[in-house]
Amino acid sequence: MTGSTASTWERVADGLVAHGVDTVFGLPGDDMTILAALDGRGIRVLLVRDQRHAVYQAIGYGRVSGRPSVCFVGKGPALTHAATGLLEARSLRHPLLLISSGVPVDKLGTGAFQELDPLETMGALTVGAIRVEGHSVSEGVDDALRLSRRGRGPVLLEVPEGLHASDEVRAPRRSPRDVRVRRDVPLPTTLRAARRPLVLVGGGCGEGETAEYFLQLVERLGAAVMVTASGRGLVDEGHPAFLGVSGLYAPAGAAGILREVDVILALGTRLEETATFGWDTALRPDHRIVQVLDDERDFTHARVTERVVADVGDAVRSWGSALPERAVGDAWADTVAGVHRALIEAGERAPALVPASVPRVRDVLRELDAVLPTARISVHENGLHDIWSYVFPAWIVHRDAACLVPSEQTPLGFGMAAARGVAAADPRPVVVIGGDGAFGAVGADLSGLAAVSTPLLVVVLNDGGFGWLEVNRRQAGAPFGFLGSRTVVRGLCAAYGLDHVGCEDAATLGDAVRRAWAIARGGRAVVLDVATRLDDVPPGFEDLAGDFPLVVSTAPTKEGVR
Repeated sequence: MTGSTASTWERVADGLVAHGVDTVFGLPGDDMTILAALDGRGIRVLLVRDQRHAVYQAIGYGRVSGRPSVCFVGKGPALTHAATGLLEARSLRHPLLLISSGVPVDKLGTGAFQELDPLETMGALTVGAIRVEGHSVSEGVDDALRLSRRGRGPVLLEVPEGLHASDEVRAPRRSPRDVRVRRDVPLPTTLRAARRPLVLVGGGCGEGETAEYFLQLVERLGAAVMVTASGRGLVDEGHPAFLGVSGLYAPAGAAGILREVDVILALGTRLEETATFGWDTALRPDHRIVQVLDDERDFTHARVTERVVADVGDAVRSWGSALPERAVGDAWADTVAGVHRALIEAGERAPALVPASVPRVRDVLRELDAVLPTARISVHENGLHDIWSYVFPAWIVHRDAACLVPSEQTPLGFGMAAARGVAAADPRPVVVIGGDGAFGAVGADLSGLAAVSTPLLVVVLNDGGFGWLEVNRRQAGAPFGFLGSRTVVRGLCAAYGLDHVGCEDAATLGDAVRRAWAIARGGRAVVLDVATRLDDVPPGFEDLAGDFPLVVSTAPTKEGVR
């Protein structure tokens, strides 16, 4: 490779360092000079074997550390292979920079090998796209990182191969849509008049820097609080006002109090389908919704009463200080706290174990909670059995913990792959909860998990395949099948050098969890492979209709797992 090419990548690396980038994830194309350039500037490089996983790992790293999420891939099909990762970053509204190589400047538009117009192909998945010019490489990096932060999403930066400082490039450039945000955020009249409010905290609220202000607002409103799935980790789930994850994952025991809510304050959530699932019947007909987002074009829910365009942190801080402190003995706050306690108590009443049975998912989560410190980071998939970890109080994210949950896109394998980025970002123990389908989807990048040197416990709820699809298939009476052998997980662990602890009997579950944690605590990754019944699902998920349960259970249900 020429010195000018190396110089280009060195200038890219300099631009990254100027923005505080210390770690990048990726898989280069044929031009290896990017590796030397990054390493020469002291940037940690974590290589992957699948471009999607570079993006997933960068998301995990950035969400937990608060530092920039940066990844790199080759050109053409390497870029399209990363597209699912861009979709997830876009849905999470997570700032991310994806650097790709591109065909040489003098071959643009000629049908060159692996030529691809990044703006045309990736426009819907990014908030900005830039092709750097020879004389403005560092400016291109600077613009891209700023655009990703301003647009709250992924930005693509293409660096043409063989770029020289004198090159004139037909540079596609798409800036993110302008975000018009009010800094002065008056308290909505609807909110001031609320008597039985609910605060719903979504993933668009930030990365946790305003957590204390959320609780101040909740306490001064005397409100109940719920989160969307991607909003977990922003609120202490041990707080007496907490009632679980909204919509699809709402605990059945909270159904009664939800029917009494008069005003919902939706913060940083687009009120997507999973967050509002069941609201048609679960809420009173005259409820009102105040929705706060930082971009007016993200408002899509038809039933919103009042829309506030503002930075969520600014709104929460302003309103929390504007409201007077609630008096002790507030009836609504006391009712909410009573429901919170009832949910906790119901979760603690576990049915007796059945001898010689496979473990129950709720018991797996209970045993994990008993041995792991509360200061932990949980990373989640979104499969048939790991949904148990979404249903309060089966898995509680405490104040000193963190949590990474996929967006409503729920790409298979996101959590399993992202765990490596999470582990690289924070020394706290990491526990990943997912199924064997998600574990297998990570494929060759399981070798990256094996290289982790901090406590990483990968919990695989193993039903032998794709449980959600199999349930749908059986209910439809369709041919074929989606289940196979449970031994695949053990084989993958052996192939990629991962420690493996198996458990097929509920009587040995506690010992298996303790053995797995003892290995992980020493600074290694270990897979806890737990046999799981296909019908081991939370109440309300027994019958599926495609993407969602056929019927949401809103009445109190008998304790126990089928």
